[in-house]
Amino acid sequence: MVIKSAITPHKFLSINSMVRAIAALAVGIAYPRKKQELERRITDYEANLDNVMTWEEIKTSIRGKQ
Repeated sequence: MVIKSAITPHKFLSINSMVRAIAALAVGIAYPRKKQELERRITDYEANLDNVMTWEEIKTSIRGKQ
């Protein structure tokens, strides 16, 4: 009975509204980790400005692995 009531849609929210609420919650949980990873990548990039590849170098590298 508990499981059934836990998965039964709330009588005041449509399924669409529930999905949107859950998605918003998931984004709120994931956002700090994504922001932290982005900041880490920016810091790494700024610390290694000489360690970059042009688009042409990237394409050549990828084609060489095929």
